[in-house]
Amino acid sequence: MAKTKVALHFWHHPIIALGKALTAIHGSGWEGSSGDTLPIGLFYTPKRCLFGRVSADGIIETPEDEGLDLCEVFEARIFNAVGELRWLQHSEGNTTGRAVFVTEEENTSPNGWQEGTSLFGLTPMPDAYLLWGTTTGWNRKKAWLQLATPRIGGLYVPIPSTVLPGENKRLRLLRREYLGCAEEQHGNMAVLEDRLLGVEELR
Repeated sequence: MAKTKVALHFWHHPIIALGKALTAIHGSGWEGSSGDTLPIGLFYTPKRCLFGRVSADGIIETPEDEGLDLCEVFEARIFNAVGELRWLQHSEGNTTGRAVFVTEEENTSPNGWQEGTSLFGLTPMPDAYLLWGTTTGWNRKKAWLQLATPRIGGLYVPIPSTVLPGENKRLRLLRREYLGCAEEQHGNMAVLEDRLLGVEELR
């Protein structure tokens, strides 16, 4: 049975702060409303990599009371089933960066962003990254679980309602690859793009 073909659409902004990028796409239909539809993200700072969840009002929530200082972030990938926002800092000490929003939804476009070249006729393929560690069963904050391993330490992960608190569970980061013909390179089928989708329990 032939797999359904999809298109992937891109919107770019060459110079924008991470907070403003989040504000720009908030209300475009991407952000979700509550629970499992809310985007989550991976945020990279010079000291650590951590997960965060974007609330319905556009605030980044973390399991820590002090939250996340966006000025410390140099790279971020924020995503849900609808799309993924990627942001990369221009240079050290600079609060602006380049942003791109990737989605299969043609009408989900941030206001004022540049439309990129869409990719058509892609075959979506499910994939996942296994997150290191197992759950400790300690739910520090509602809808968060801690993954831990003795050699690395702990990592708090925002979880969907389908994952219940408990010990020794494994979680994985869902992603989708997009296969298409690489005409400008060798003409063969290749992975032309991918995007992150969410977190689920490995069963």
